[in-house]
Amino acid sequence: MAVVVGGCVFWGGGLRAAALLFLFVVSSSLLSARHPDHPGFARDGRQVFANGGWAAAGALVIPHHVGLGWALLAGALATAQADTWASEIGAHAARPPRLITTGAAVAPGTSGAVSLLGTAGGAAGAAPIAALALALGTGPRVAAAGFTAGVLGRLADSLLGATLQARYRGRHCGAPGEGVVHCGVAADRAGGLRWLDNDGVNLAATSAGAPAPPPPPPRGCPRRRPPPPPPRRRPTHHPPPRPGRPPRPPGGAARSPSPRPRAGPHAPAPPSAGPAPPP
Repeated sequence: MAVVVGGCVFWGGGLRAAALLFLFVVSSSLLSARHPDHPGFARDGRQVFANGGWAAAGALVIPHHVGLGWALLAGALATAQADTWASEIGAHAARPPRLITTGAAVAPGTSGAVSLLGTAGGAAGAAPIAALALALGTGPRVAAAGFTAGVLGRLADSLLGATLQARYRGRHCGAPGEGVVHCGVAADRAGGLRWLDNDGVNLAATSAGAPAPPPPPPRGCPRRRPPPPPPRRRPTHHPPPRPGRPPRPPGGAARSPSPRPRAGPHAPAPPSAGPAPPP
C-alpha cells in the first residue's frame, strides 16, 4: 500500500508532492519511534491508507485541477501530521488531558483527550507542511488551506475519538487503550462502535481536512482584465474615374473647373482684333 500511495503522489504531483509526503513520513515516524508502544517506521496497509489515501487522491487531481489537487494533498498530509504530533507531544504534558466533549480530566492515552501542549503540537505539526508547500511554489492560498485543514482535522479526530471510536480498557491494569489487546491479553471494550478503530478515525479526520478548498482572493484586489482591442479602421476606397473626366488628385479634393466668361451688360468686352481696314 505504501508503494501505491507513493507512486500516485509522485505520478500526479511530481517531486514537489513527493517532498511533502517525505516530510510527513520522516517527521511522524521519528516521533512515533520514540514511544515504546508505537510501531515507529513499521506501518501496515490500513494505517498507510488512512493517513495517505486522500493525499494520493489529491495528487491524482493535480493534472486536471491544480488548485484543488494541491489543497487536497496539503490538507490531508497536514491533518495526518498534526494528529501524530499532537499525540506524541501531548503525552509529555505535565497536567492530565481533558475530554474534548465534557472537559473532564482523563488518563493520558484516552481517545478524545486533548491538552494545551498537544493542541499546540498539532498546530506545530501542520505548519511545516504548509510552509513547505509555500516554498515549493504552490501559492499562499494552498498553504493557508493546508494549515487550516490540519488544525480542523485534528479537532475532528479528537471529537470522533471521544464519541464514536471504540474504546478499550486493560483487563488487569485498567488503563485505557485503543487496541483489542492490552498488556498481552484481550482488553475489555469500554464504549464506542466496535468496528470504528483508530485507523478509521484517522481516515475520517483526513477526509474532513482534505476537502478544504483554498480561500478566495480578497475583494480589495480585483483581477486585472486585459485591455480591449483597438477599433478596426475601414479601408478608404476611391471609385474609379468616369470616362471623359480627369482623375481626382491624390489629396481627395476635386479639381476646380476653369472660369467661363459671364454674359450681360457688365460683361467685359471681348478683345478687339485690330483697326478696320480702309474702304
